[in-house]
Amino acid sequence: MEEELTFSKDEVFQKGTPSEKWQKYCGFLELSLEEFMHIQESLLLEELEMVAGSPLGKKILGGNKPLSMEDFRRTCPLTTYEDYCPELAEKREDILAIKPLYWPCTSGKGGTSKWIPFTRRADDIAYRNTVGAFILSAASQKEDILVFPKSRVMLNMPPKPYFTGWLAANFAKRIEYRAIPPLEEAEKMTFVQRIGAGFNMALRTGVDFVASPASVLVKIGETLASPDNKTPFSIHMLYPPTLFRLTRAKMRCKRGKREILPCDLWSFKGVVSWGTDATVYKKKLEHLWNREPFELYASTETGYIAMQAWNKKGMSFLADSVFLEFIPEEEWLKNRENKNYQPSSVLLNEVKPTQVYEIVITSFHGMPFLRYRLGDLVQIIALEDDDTETKTPQMVFKARADEIIDIATFARLDEKTMWEAIDKTEIEYEDWTARKEYEGDDSTIHLYIELKSPFDNNHLAKALHARLKELHRGYEDLDNMLGIQPIRVTILSEGTFLRYLQERQCAGADLAQLKPTHINALDHVIDALLRLSANKQ
Repeated sequence: MEEELTFSKDEVFQKGTPSEKWQKYCGFLELSLEEFMHIQESLLLEELEMVAGSPLGKKILGGNKPLSMEDFRRTCPLTTYEDYCPELAEKREDILAIKPLYWPCTSGKGGTSKWIPFTRRADDIAYRNTVGAFILSAASQKEDILVFPKSRVMLNMPPKPYFTGWLAANFAKRIEYRAIPPLEEAEKMTFVQRIGAGFNMALRTGVDFVASPASVLVKIGETLASPDNKTPFSIHMLYPPTLFRLTRAKMRCKRGKREILPCDLWSFKGVVSWGTDATVYKKKLEHLWNREPFELYASTETGYIAMQAWNKKGMSFLADSVFLEFIPEEEWLKNRENKNYQPSSVLLNEVKPTQVYEIVITSFHGMPFLRYRLGDLVQIIALEDDDTETKTPQMVFKARADEIIDIATFARLDEKTMWEAIDKTEIEYEDWTARKEYEGDDSTIHLYIELKSPFDNNHLAKALHARLKELHRGYEDLDNMLGIQPIRVTILSEGTFLRYLQERQCAGADLAQLKPTHINALDHVIDALLRLSANKQ
């Protein structure tokens, strides 16, 4: 039986002044770069003191105990999850420096699960940053606090043992909020059931905040707005608040001669979203939910790494979550071509604007990861943010480091660029996956896509080629200099991706492995999509 976790109530949230709340939850925005780096170095040395003597720490450090930041970066190798196995995969607590509070999981290679030991202190930091994210999602200026006890929060995200599920449950033990649907009920439902239950409950109660992966928010909004949508009758709809909400929304949409959107049913204080597609979907989310989405960057291995300020532009890093290093793109590319090459890294006070970096983290608070490669590429868009007077570098998520389509070294296309190009063709689609393939000796970008209405694949290939030239200078050079037009399109039959999801569910696949990756899906995944496309029944 799962051990019941206990937490102290958050007195600052309950009784603090706006200034006290802002300082606790959003104070990271006011750090100077020098203060940021001082916190980073101090917490790194504390971490090394804690973990260097543990069995797992000795394994990674080779028995060394670095005494300085410079010594650590020089002697500790870059690591991936495989370096911590089989110990973490077996959830062995005897090899850790600190007993974990719980073990969330995330998806690993080949559909396996990665188990992460999360300490109490790390959970405290993640909780604080969660409150900060909700505050900033609704704020329009400094010390603008619109998050209060009993706020109504619609949660559309994976349950325990995923990190989001642990976070939501532990959050509720520190402050009082109304989860929609209630957490104890949601944990017994499938993801689809949870969304439906939340919708029906929210029609009665109203909603203050919504938190969800960006792609899920778009799907919910588009389903609601679809002309084919037939909202199932529920006894709950007989409640006066529900009837009033639906009637008001339908009258508003009738005057505008359009379908119902989420923003017609609810007035939100804040919309919190995340995921590689968050930036791509930003305008669509704003249209559907009538709030500019607030974006954050996090992972199961780390908790929160960065988040936006109230102006919802670039994201600021969090000084006390993890120690940050950045592998410059040219170094990352050398390592990608030669696995034996050891790439160099820089610190946050050494990054340059417009440059792309692979992010490397070292855990704080007794967590186990040392110089750990998350597999993410980020771009530094500015060294400061004048709007909010933030004095630390601003970032956006760029792509997965291992999900790049490289054509003739001119064009290196990531998921975000492909997604934007597909969206700009204005072709309505259900889902897609693209990968590098070969026709003889020629490299191609092969797009497998399920459309919502018939369209010629050659015309789509030409449209996508034109959009990529607009979006990506290297791709434009590919055409102008080499005369290469590498796009190939295969249109999948209606329902292919749904049949794939159902087949994976029946096979007992991990939640994160139910959908194909958007970039460089493996052969067996493409083979399954083609088989399911041919079998339309």
